[in-house]
Amino acid sequence: MNKKIITTLLLMFSVLLAQPDWEYDPGAWQFTAWIAGGIVQSDGENIGGAGDIFAAFDEAGNVRGIAVQVVPNFGPNNGAILYEMTIGSNAEGDILSFQYYDASEDAVLGISETYTF
Repeated sequence: MNKKIITTLLLMFSVLLAQPDWEYDPGAWQFTAWIAGGIVQSDGENIGGAGDIFAAFDEAGNVRGIAVQVVPNFGPNNGAILYEMTIGSNAEGDILSFQYYDASEDAVLGISETYTF
């Protein structure tokens, strides 16, 4: 291997290590809700990017859902990154908050909206 390939592999590995270690256990929750076609915006602009992570949390910091990225090839969101997420709960009235990992900035951002089960 030449130096360029090794450097590229090390950079890719370091990016993977920088992501949050959020994990969602779908079997831990009796009830589910869904977000379909969610868009994460800042100043009205979709900030979705490759490697970004959108997740839901309860008040104790437990992960209640992690979204997958989808990119439609039709309609008004053609080519845009959207999010689909299954959210889990065991009780009515749980208040969930959201966080967003922006891979391009290597930063975790708080989301102002909440969701009540």
